Amino acid sequence: MKKKYFIIIVALFVILSGCNNISKSEYDNLNGKYNAVVAHRDELADEIRDLEAENHKLEVELEQVKQLNEVSDEKGMVKVVLSGGFTVTVHSLIPNYAIHPERPLCAVVSHFQGSPFVIYLGDELISQVEEGKTYVFEIERKVVDMYQDQYQKGVVTEALIPLYNLRITSVRLPNEDELGLGDTINMTLAD
Repeated sequence: MKKKYFIIIVALFVILSGCNNISKSEYDNLNGKYNAVVAHRDELADEIRDLEAENHKLEVELEQVKQLNEVSDEKGMVKVVLSGGFTVTVHSLIPNYAIHPERPLCAVVSHFQGSPFVIYLGDELISQVEEGKTYVFEIERKVVDMYQDQYQKGVVTEALIPLYNLRITSVRLPNEDELGLGDTINMTLAD
C-alpha cells in the first residue's frame, strides 16, 4: 500500500515539475508568436471573405452574360447594351413636384436644334449644371430588350431615357468634338 502511495506521489511530482519547466521569457515569446499566427489567420479569413464576395459577384456577372447571349425570339426582340452619354443644352432647372415641390431636381434640356425634354438629375447632379450651358450626361450601362426594328432605326435619347429607365450617373462639360448633332448613347447587340 505504501508503495502505491509512493508511486502516485512521485508521478504527481514529475507531472507538476514538468509544468513549471518554461520560463517567463519563453512564455512571452511563444505568446507573441501565437498572437502573430492568430493575426495572420484573421487576415487570411478576411481575404477569404473578400475572395468569396468577389467570386459571388463574378458568378452573378457570368449569369448576366449568359442571359445576354440569349436572343429573345418573341416579337423580334433582341438584347441591347445601352451605354455612353448624350450632349444637350440645359434650358431650365425645375422642381420635381411629386418629390420636392420647391427644390430643383430636374432639367429641361434639348439637343442642338431639337425639341426640349425633361431629365431627372437629383440633388448631386443638379448642383453641377447651370442654365444656358451645354453638358454631356453619362448614363449607367444597361442591358435591355428592344424590338429589332427600333434597334435598326437608332437612338432617340428623349424616348430611351424614360422607356428604359436609364439613370444618369455623371455630368461634364463636352469636348469640342462632342458639340453639335451627334448623339453618343451607344447601342450594341449583346453577344
